[in-house]
Amino acid sequence: MRSVWFCGTGKFAARCLARLASCGVSFELVVTQPPTRRGRGMKELPSPLEEKAVDLGLPVARTLRLNGDEELQSRLSACPPDVMLVVDFGQMIRRPWLDGPRAGCLNIHPSLLPKWRGAAPVRRALMNGDQTVGVTVFSLTEGMDSGPILLQEAMPLGPDDDAGMLLDKLADRGSELLASRLESFCAGGETLQPQDDREATFAPKIDKGECRLDAGESASRLACLVRALSPDIGAWFEFRGQRVKVWKAAPVEARTVPEGHMAFQGGNLLIGTSCGALRLDLVQPAGKKPLEGVSWAQGLRLEGAEIL
Repeated sequence: MRSVWFCGTGKFAARCLARLASCGVSFELVVTQPPTRRGRGMKELPSPLEEKAVDLGLPVARTLRLNGDEELQSRLSACPPDVMLVVDFGQMIRRPWLDGPRAGCLNIHPSLLPKWRGAAPVRRALMNGDQTVGVTVFSLTEGMDSGPILLQEAMPLGPDDDAGMLLDKLADRGSELLASRLESFCAGGETLQPQDDREATFAPKIDKGECRLDAGESASRLACLVRALSPDIGAWFEFRGQRVKVWKAAPVEARTVPEGHMAFQGGNLLIGTSCGALRLDLVQPAGKKPLEGVSWAQGLRLEGAEIL
């Protein structure tokens, strides 16, 4: 049985760890970042990966900066694993970690590399209106998501898929692909394909300024933004001085709602845009729970088209 270390932090990493374990992969050690304060009450909470590792009964080591962690580096040197999986970790991996494990380090990345290198590949793909997404298993190098590819598989975008749904699907499929070839990779029986850097596009973290719904854009583009920011960040607009997040929306043909206005027409709550209208299916006014757009509209008592 191969010795495997897993480094990660977030929900994507936790999902991959669980799926890999269900595929029969055993882990000698799970490495994650220390607890952070988050959520209501700003309580100090362990990372999603640590929570999953504890559920699975796996040993956990915490490190704020892996590249400078002398204790873990000593453990790596004394008894290197066959391979280290680095997924959704939030830290750049340098030497000696890159070449410390016998077969090196592998990553599961939720895009069709070299497209969408970086921290937010699924969100950027949805914002861009991509109709196909995918997952890549590749060998880590010092460049950002630029290492040679072991496995890659495309996945069509479902009509209701948002970022959260896609990340779960891609975590599961990427883990299955990796598990199917892990033994062969560790034994040196795989040929990896280099990436073409000329084809690279990049996926930086989402900036707060990108989350506001701008009625000057088309309804289709705004619907893509809603999908990209669901179910956690949330695209938003302001109405009657109140911020309203939108969790589900769809573009429709409606020429009677002026751009930058909101109206209740034909049983739908609509925002007029530069091209078509955005139907608000699930919204969340500030301080309230999510509710259907129609239900919220009934409480607003809109009179005609009201400006945002």
